[in-house]
Order: sequence, then structure tokens, then C-alpha cells
Amino acid sequence: MWFRKALFISVPEPNNYYVVIDPLDFYEWRYSGFAPKGATFTQKLPPSDIFTEGKVIASAVISPQNLEKSDIHFKLNQDTPVSIIIRAGYIPDPTELLAKYDQMKLSFAQGLKSFKEHMILKKYVSSQSKDPHLMRFHSSTDDEVTLQVLGSIEDLTAKFANIHSALSKECIEKIGRAREVEKFRRYDHAMTYINNSHLDVDAAKMDQLMKGVSIKDIPLKKSSWRECYLDMSVGAGIINEQMREYESKKWVRDLLARKGNL
Repeated sequence: MWFRKALFISVPEPNNYYVVIDPLDFYEWRYSGFAPKGATFTQKLPPSDIFTEGKVIASAVISPQNLEKSDIHFKLNQDTPVSIIIRAGYIPDPTELLAKYDQMKLSFAQGLKSFKEHMILKKYVSSQSKDPHLMRFHSSTDDEVTLQVLGSIEDLTAKFANIHSALSKECIEKIGRAREVEKFRRYDHAMTYINNSHLDVDAAKMDQLMKGVSIKDIPLKKSSWRECYLDMSVGAGIINEQMREYESKKWVRDLLARKGNL
């Protein structure tokens, strides 16, 4: 049905090409009057499954001299003036898109506030990098935070396991003396708790594990709270990228500037 409707409303024109486009980019092309170099077009209607990605199908009349053939696609070889028209799919109006941006900003601000409170209360956090490191809260101001870099999670886990093994051996060799048994029991309980990833890191239990780990000259890392939040939270990074995508569009920046929100 959508295909027949799209064909009906799309009056065949010379040099008419289709593009699958995000609503943010659709308004950017409309606002600037240009499609960017590298934009991809086809001469046939794209498949309907693109709608599940929140994109729409649009068309534009483009001079063939501005296009380069690539398989079944055509790419713009330079920024090109276009008049773009929606052919199929739902496109939110600009106010709906800006409302989504405002909600992202609010979610990010609330997440940052919760992160600050969690960091100060819980003390420990791990970085979200390819080689995650364990950090411990050291000090902070309203704008900045200083963390102790305790080492990579992989290295610390190995050290915890070695200490656990040594305490177990000591407990056995001293025939279960109360002092050794208690030391082993506390360490074993802390490891069991920390290894359950669905549980929040308990500061007291992490302190218990860290007691036996000798770290000389613990380096300090100072950053803004915002930078720290982005380093430590995957979700924060996703929201931040989405906001940056909005802010990369001139039409969005101009509207936000008028509202005093940028």
C-alpha cells in the first residue's frame, strides 16, 4: 500500500532520485537548500523496512553531472543545491524533534546528578574502556572530581584471586584457627559479593579486597564531573552522542539560540 501511495504522489520527473534520510538531516537539507557531498541516492523506491529505523523516503531532482554511479546507488560528488520532498514515512515536525532534544538534556543532567551522589557515597567506579580500570573517589568540588586510579580490573581481579588463595591456604595450614578463619571468611564473602555483577559495588567490601593489594604511588586523575560521567557511563556516552548529532545541525543550533538554550 505504501509503495502504491508513494508512486501515486511521486510524479515522475527527469533526474528524480530517492534518498533514505533521517528527519534531522531532512530539515537540514531543507534549511540550507543543499545536500552534502557523499549523500547516496537511488532511482527506485527503497524497501519499507527503513521505516523501523525512524527514517523516511524523500526525493530530489539532481543534475546527473553531480552524481557518481556506485553499484545500484548514486553519490553526490559535491555539495549540491536540492529541493527535497517527502515521499513515504512519518516525519516529526521540528518542535517534536526539539522536544526530544530537551528531554535528552534533562536525562543527561539528572544522570550526572545521580552519578555525583553515587560516586561520593559508593567511592568506587570502573571506567568503561576497552581496558577498564577501577577508580576510587578522592576529593571533589562542585565542578571537578579527583579519583585514584587503582589499576586495571583484569590485574586487580588476578591479585584478589591470589590473595584469596593465600588466605585459604593459611587457614588450612593453621588448622582453622579462629583469626585465620575470620580473615578468610571476610575476604571470601567480599569476593563473592563483588563477583555478582548485578549487585552495586559495596564500598566496605571493596575496601576489604583492596587491603591486601599493595599499590605504590597511586596516580590521581582530575577531570570535570561531566567528563568523568562520560568516561564511566556507557548510557551517558550514548545520550551525549545523540545530543551532539542534534547540535551539529545548523537549523537546530539557530532555533536553540533563539530560545536561549545553546
